[in-house]
Amino acid sequence: MALFIRERASLAHIFQDRMVMLKNIFAKAQHKRRAFQRVGRKTEGGCDTGVSTSTEQASASEFNVILDRSLLTPHFMPIIATDRHQVFGHEALIRGPEDSPLHMPVDLFSMAESLNRSRDLEMLCRKLSLEAFARNTTQAKLFLNVSPHGLLNPGHTRGTTTRFMDALGIKPSQVVIEITENLPIPDYDIIVQAVDHYRSKGFKVAIDDLGAGHSGLRAWFELKPDYIKLDLCFLKDITTNPLNQDFVRSMIRMAHDTGCQVVAEGIETPEVLHLLRDLEVDFMQGFLIGTPMTTLHEEIKLPWPPTTQTGRSSTEVEKTDGMPSGMTGHRGATLAELTVWVKPIAPDVLCETVVGIFGSRDNLRSLPVVQDGRPVGIVFRNAFLGLFLSAYGHSLYDRKPILTVLDTMHPVFEQDTPLEQVSQAMTSQRSELQEGEFIVTHLGVYKGIVNIMDLLRRITQLQVLSARNTNPLTMLPGNGPIQETVEECLRQQQTFAIAYCDLDNFKPYNDIYGFSKGDAVIRATATVLMSHLDRGWDFLGHIGGDDFIMIIRSGEWEQICQDCLSAFATVVPGFYDEQDIAAGGIYAANRKGNPTFFGLLSLSIGIATPDVTRCRNYYEVATLASQAKKEAKKQEGNSLFINRRLYIHPSEKLSNPAVEETRDCDTIQTCAA
Repeated sequence: MALFIRERASLAHIFQDRMVMLKNIFAKAQHKRRAFQRVGRKTEGGCDTGVSTSTEQASASEFNVILDRSLLTPHFMPIIATDRHQVFGHEALIRGPEDSPLHMPVDLFSMAESLNRSRDLEMLCRKLSLEAFARNTTQAKLFLNVSPHGLLNPGHTRGTTTRFMDALGIKPSQVVIEITENLPIPDYDIIVQAVDHYRSKGFKVAIDDLGAGHSGLRAWFELKPDYIKLDLCFLKDITTNPLNQDFVRSMIRMAHDTGCQVVAEGIETPEVLHLLRDLEVDFMQGFLIGTPMTTLHEEIKLPWPPTTQTGRSSTEVEKTDGMPSGMTGHRGATLAELTVWVKPIAPDVLCETVVGIFGSRDNLRSLPVVQDGRPVGIVFRNAFLGLFLSAYGHSLYDRKPILTVLDTMHPVFEQDTPLEQVSQAMTSQRSELQEGEFIVTHLGVYKGIVNIMDLLRRITQLQVLSARNTNPLTMLPGNGPIQETVEECLRQQQTFAIAYCDLDNFKPYNDIYGFSKGDAVIRATATVLMSHLDRGWDFLGHIGGDDFIMIIRSGEWEQICQDCLSAFATVVPGFYDEQDIAAGGIYAANRKGNPTFFGLLSLSIGIATPDVTRCRNYYEVATLASQAKKEAKKQEGNSLFINRRLYIHPSEKLSNPAVEETRDCDTIQTCAA
């Protein structure tokens, strides 16, 4: 009880800071929503939010026939992970018969309410959607719409959904209960109990159309969802309206502060997609992503590549010769995090007005000049006042527009530009950046300014942080980023494989050939592993010594590992003298000091594919990988061991000794040198 109170108090503290602003904007959003409904605007799910006349014309008997004969067709709309365009989930939608006035869901549910059959319709939709979902093999989640009244309905038998899913072979961890906000929540205590019941069974919870319904922030606060879905009315004019952008940014920040993720609905243009990606929304849904279909979208092919962990598209990541430059588990820092909004002025503002602005704001170092949202140039305080206060400056420029003295050649950067790239530009344009600030845009639209000292300070912080988390020999990320990357995959429930790579016979080689040659072997191993990974999707970390971790998210993990073994076998002879190659190894002291023959260097890879619905943290994943590596090292030569066991927590074994660990047979493969 005390823990629950503390958790509620913590959440209340986070909400309090932003509550007033959010309430005001929620009110505006609901006003917009009602306006959309009056004109019958279509939502991303393909259903009309206005009440159509077809509902009034449809007969009750036709509705009863549709319901009693299950003449409904489930459709699925994809939800993608923002940073990699991978399908994360599917929202289940419903359609009536094509030629019926009850084809659209708004008409179906309106008729059901008038006939007091809403519960029957909702349960049938749930049943048909689960059956259709079960006919597909997918790791993605199913977002299942459930109304508050459906949760409260006394005729609902607890456990019905779970039992039905068990029969279909669907795990609760695959399903997100999406609570719709089309009706007010009459009793939060009972709703919270119902939601807690679903959570206890392994379901996740989402709030649909946040801000457009009846509950808004209170539903968020009471239910503590795993996901919130931002209503499409918040995205209206978001690319040109700074207020909308600030609001969505605040919503995303507050969601992340309270431990939930954000799904943005209604994505219809590339500009909106790119902006929301920059705002770090977690997932996206809309007609641009994929329209509702009767089958699941297995993959999304958008006309631009997904972003990498550094914020660049995967086609922009350059392949470099020699040692790789650190693949980390974090999105790279960009100008967006340093950009500060400064109210701009128009080009026709008189110089005497600008003097007044600078005079009233002592800390203002520059003024952006913007026309129709696009930057024209920038006025720097010191240069401008020096000119204006010169001998004839006042008389020459007093009544002239600022455009006449404007610096139009000053560099402008897009807000998604990596800080490292900006730093390089500063070096080549030092004379142009001497005033210390520059303009930042998004898709050419003015966003604010960045102070160069803030930029240099942040770059220094990142360099220090990178040095702490980077292996100095290979310049690869170390244990911290490895752990963070695995836990990020678990949080997003993203399928991945983890490969633990370890050199065989490295210590005797190091003893005989020396540390310099040993270091060269480790660097060569890093290069071999890196060369076979997809830099836009995969991750390579260096634990230390001769141990490496590959986190493979790009798909063909088994083939990648085999290719790494083959490539390593080809480079090994270059590290030995001819006589040692001919002998097949070297003599060196073993751990007891006795001369022993050791074979040539080889690579052992133990790989596991964790069940992201069972593994709860990095340590459980690391256990599976360590077990696999241990088995791989039992084999002679370059070898791959595939651990196909599930991770079983010790508490599960105690409560259920018969619990199964194995999904399939383990696999041992070797690659001859």
